[in-house]
Amino acid sequence: MSSSISETSLRLHGDIYSEASVKAAVAVFTEHSTVRMSQDAGYWVVTVEDEDPERARLVAHELGNMALGLSIDAGVAAR
Repeated sequence: MSSSISETSLRLHGDIYSEASVKAAVAVFTEHSTVRMSQDAGYWVVTVEDEDPERARLVAHELGNMALGLSIDAGVAAR
């Protein structure tokens, strides 16, 4: 039986999430799932892939939380 890969994506607005914060969060969570980051029209797009759909969702949301916290610490989200 072949395994299916589940994908969850987040669109994180560039005015709220700094590039450095998103990259730092991606680096941490690549240990848990396959994570890709790209940019689209002012948003950072983070895509998480995992064989377990619930794990893909969990990793994506925790990554978003971490990126937001790092952006707040850096003063980006407070603008």
